[in-house]
Amino acid sequence: MRATEFYDDVIGPGAAVGDADPLAPPSAPVVFRGGRLVDAATGAPVRAAYVVVRQGVELEGRRLASGTRTPFAVWRTDTGLVRLARPVQGLRCAS
Repeated sequence: MRATEFYDDVIGPGAAVGDADPLAPPSAPVVFRGGRLVDAATGAPVRAAYVVVRQGVELEGRRLASGTRTPFAVWRTDTGLVRLARPVQGLRCAS
């Protein structure tokens, strides 16, 4: 079983950009649109105080921790809205 160093069973709900990891907890499909994370079905902005992303993806907010064995980082958002700090090459976004 694979789990991130930040895993905690009280964390949730989850959201996934692109294909969901079959070993990760269930998550809702989301996309980046205009630099912010939105629900893929409704277009509603995704709100979260804390976000786990792959290292190299920088969000508006403050990075709190980086994985030592996994390529993930934990961010605290400034406003609760999940927004990219800058474009990320190769990240799928909706138009």
